[in-house]
Amino acid sequence: MKRVLLSALAGFALAGMAPLAHATTLEDAQTLINDAQQLRAAEFSPGHYAKARSALDKAKALSASQGDPAEIRTDLDTAADEAKKAAETAQLVSTRFSNLVEARDRMELAGTQNMRQDLLQRAEDDFSHVVASVEDGNMQKAERDAKIAMGTVYAAQVVAARNQFGRPIAQAIAGARRVSARKYAPK
Repeated sequence: MKRVLLSALAGFALAGMAPLAHATTLEDAQTLINDAQQLRAAEFSPGHYAKARSALDKAKALSASQGDPAEIRTDLDTAADEAKKAAETAQLVSTRFSNLVEARDRMELAGTQNMRQDLLQRAEDDFSHVVASVEDGNMQKAERDAKIAMGTVYAAQVVAARNQFGRPIAQAIAGARRVSARKYAPK
């Protein structure tokens, strides 16, 4: 079972590194971009994903205006190549930094009404530094940035939890004190 899995992974890796033997079609490029989108490449590999979308849009515009077929093929090949890179980078971020990704997702689930906006912005900036380092291929810097981002995300989660759960209790106690609730409380 392990051999089958390893050989399948090796085949996928080699297929991703092989140069394009034929011109990419519009549908192939769109499929690769959709696959990258499913891997959250817009979040985890925004540079490559944006280049892929841009090249695909340019190829569609040239195709609609009946432009140069060689330029259309070049744009489609660029879109396919960048979509593959975006998918690989997104997969790398989601597997290598899975704890950070999960913590960030939990932070987003807490809702912005309970978040301090400065902490939320700092956490997103720190996460984008990790993603930029991975896209540049600098994994040591990405590891360092991930530690910083994890601390910021954790701080944002703590503040959100305090605002969501602690603040209503403190406000209820303060309201009870204002109306002298101790006089009416059982002893």
